Amino acid sequence: MFNAKFFSAAIVSLMVMLMATSAFAGDWEHIDTTDGVWVYKKDAGDDVMFRGTMRANVGIGELLTVHSDPSHRPHWVSSYADHETLERGANSETYWLKLDMPFGVTNRDYVLESNYQFNESNRTVTSVIETVEHDAKPEQDCCVRARTRTEYTFQAADEDTTVIEVVVQTDLKGRVPSRVVNSAQRDWPVETLTSLVERASGSGIEADSRVDGWQ
Repeated sequence: MFNAKFFSAAIVSLMVMLMATSAFAGDWEHIDTTDGVWVYKKDAGDDVMFRGTMRANVGIGELLTVHSDPSHRPHWVSSYADHETLERGANSETYWLKLDMPFGVTNRDYVLESNYQFNESNRTVTSVIETVEHDAKPEQDCCVRARTRTEYTFQAADEDTTVIEVVVQTDLKGRVPSRVVNSAQRDWPVETLTSLVERASGSGIEADSRVDGWQ
């Protein structure tokens, strides 16, 4: 008898394998697999570039709710210190984000614009987050103003399985010890993705209506 759940799980596993294999293209280097997160780094000159992929046992709707609602941000963004929403639209947000750095390294902050793109045909949501300038948040003494381009991709496999990928390229500005850079590349994708999944799996998280019927 055809087992739809087994077939779906097999497809998702294949998707994760393909994502992992393709990550070697373009000089991506696999550096770790922890808690189901495959982690890669890439030589990007003065920038720091890393990538994480995982298969999560939670629906895309719950993940999107947590990812897009600023009130959840303190609970899943690794190294989170503070944030402030400056503008918000139906599928976008402009916000200030402060990150705690290890002892001896000045904290970093960003002014970011996040835009969500929905592709119902392949049940994929992409969030592209890029550095912008905003009059409400000039550079501050608290932090070094850094720059980034971060892209999250969520692909629904079934009602309770989602393939997640995050790719980060950031210029931290100023001098940062190599130990801090290496730790960020290895740990940030794991801490962020597992915390995002844990938060989305919690009680009381409702699925985002923008992906109704995808699961």
